[in-house]
Amino acid sequence: MPAPTNISGATAVALSLDVPVTQNVHDAGTTYDVWYKYTAVAGDNVVGVFAFGGLDAYQPILTVSASATGTPLLEGMSISHNRPVTFPVTAGTTYYLKVVTNDTTVTPASLTIDVKREPHLAVPAGSIWVNDDAWPFPAAIFSHINGSQLTYKTNMIADEVGAVLPVSGRVLLNGATDTVDGFVLYDNQLDEILEISFPSNVYSMTTDGVDTFYVAYGSPVKIQRIDQNGTLFGTVHTVTGYVNNIAVNRAETILYYAQYGGDTTIKRFDLVGDVALTDFLPDETNLFLRLDMLNLDDDTIIIPYRNTVDSTEFIRRYNAAGTLLNTYNMPSTYGINHMAYAIDDPDSFWVWMWSEGAIDDETTNRFVNIKVSDGSYLHDVYNPLYWNGVYDHNETATPTRWGHSGSCFFLILRAALGGVTPSTSYGLFKIVPDKRTDHDGNAEVKIPNPTFKTGLIP
Repeated sequence: MPAPTNISGATAVALSLDVPVTQNVHDAGTTYDVWYKYTAVAGDNVVGVFAFGGLDAYQPILTVSASATGTPLLEGMSISHNRPVTFPVTAGTTYYLKVVTNDTTVTPASLTIDVKREPHLAVPAGSIWVNDDAWPFPAAIFSHINGSQLTYKTNMIADEVGAVLPVSGRVLLNGATDTVDGFVLYDNQLDEILEISFPSNVYSMTTDGVDTFYVAYGSPVKIQRIDQNGTLFGTVHTVTGYVNNIAVNRAETILYYAQYGGDTTIKRFDLVGDVALTDFLPDETNLFLRLDMLNLDDDTIIIPYRNTVDSTEFIRRYNAAGTLLNTYNMPSTYGINHMAYAIDDPDSFWVWMWSEGAIDDETTNRFVNIKVSDGSYLHDVYNPLYWNGVYDHNETATPTRWGHSGSCFFLILRAALGGVTPSTSYGLFKIVPDKRTDHDGNAEVKIPNPTFKTGLIP
């Protein structure tokens, strides 16, 4: 076999969407590093590249470069050992793909590489949105029904703090892009409305359940209100201690706050009188507070815990008087990452769970919609992790090609997104009362309840 000729950026082989290329990269005792390139075309927003050798000897590593010289395009993407990567692109820009061998003498060494464009599917209200904490990786949006990837949203501020207003669907995110350090306010289509300069040490964010964001920041910790138009207003409250988790009752009279970690004390603050109140719940030994705290629409409070003795995790629900109403035990192999408000609040809430530690199969990354009354799962979906754009599960010849960051919070979208490909499902469909996906598993459209099964039209 002749030696590969595409051994530099200058001789890179051009790839096209959805056209796999297979190449023998070994010759005369040498296994070569080889180069490919892809020029983004109109309609590309995020692309995925998969360079695969095999599960035994030849296990290539893919590096995405900004130029033919091999300058890394994005930090953290040079670890894609036999794993697919995803990254945002700009139409007309050429991206260089260097495939590095794991052993310069390994044989056989048959490489297959391809480029795919992200899905552009209908995004119904209720879809799951996960931000990325590394700019400029995109936010992922996937189905709350089956976990399938729907699309990505690029150019959203990257970090780990944000909230959505349930009525307007507007989203406020804190973090940094190439132009802003502070907040960005988005409409319910996730299009930018306003950039807001703000101190960088923001710890937590919540809402009043209607039209106001609450932000915890600074040292000592301060509480700032921001309205749905991005205007800072009201008294800036100062609270004691380090704050990771905050929640506000629906009357906007009481702030609940706590520190992530071993001190499980849940504190209260009078937002009207601007004064600390007695603790809502005392510190408990052998417990560890997980991130996020939810004040549901009925003013019950959802708090996640980890037992430090047996490593089990659970969530408790309290009323405003501090009476325990429910305990929701998590599956034994899962930890609680984040929680989010559901569209049908206070009837349910969402929890993002994962098995912490080593890379594992995709089912270790799990989103469950928990029914408040009995703890049953209304939805239970999986979507794979892509850390810094790299598939973060076991090597396989058939990985799921799209996924989301593992380091950030998540939100449930309040409005369907426009500007995506509509469903191709059409024709005659069975009408099912109260079912929200009668005509398309990815479309959150409810067909009205039927009043008869058959009828005679006069």
